[in-house]
Amino acid sequence: MSRVVALSRHGWSAYCRALEERPIITKSLTAAAGFALGDVVAQHSTKGAGQRYDYLRTARMTAFGLFFAGPLQGHYWYGWLDRSILPLRPKSLAAVVSKIGIDQSIMAPLGTVAFFAAMKTMELKPSESLEAIKERTWPTVSAGWQLWIPAHAINFGFIAPSMRVLYVNVVAIAWTYILSKAAAGNGEESVEVQVSA
Repeated sequence: MSRVVALSRHGWSAYCRALEERPIITKSLTAAAGFALGDVVAQHSTKGAGQRYDYLRTARMTAFGLFFAGPLQGHYWYGWLDRSILPLRPKSLAAVVSKIGIDQSIMAPLGTVAFFAAMKTMELKPSESLEAIKERTWPTVSAGWQLWIPAHAINFGFIAPSMRVLYVNVVAIAWTYILSKAAAGNGEESVEVQVSA
């Protein structure tokens, strides 16, 4: 047992050191792992008899976490919010509410559009991107508010900026499950069912 604790401490120290030394790469890999795990959970929990596991779908979700969610959202977007919104009082109620409002009114729709466009492009069906965006963006964003508004209240109010990506990616396992279902399903119905479950 003490060996497991020692290994855990060593792993945590290594992760914190990597965040300091290589923040973008570390955040990108953290997001990739979160998106992969979310898709694995989504596929295993909904796989019917005779259905095969879709490894390419997991690869697409992982790639989105690696190239978009980690660097762009996790590093640059949160960094910009922290530098721009009441930087002298970052944990104040006004700062937290402002960051949540800006994040959910700007990044949530843009990130969702990017997600559906990226998924269709990686499926080699870029011509279907616009239809997927039109059908699924609003149901996905509005479903996401149920998860991300309370999650970001904790994120912006209590989590250290350096640990935001790790926290968000733990929450994102649930969100990736929702996104994965939305990408595989047919829009509003599949998203709403998964959020309420």
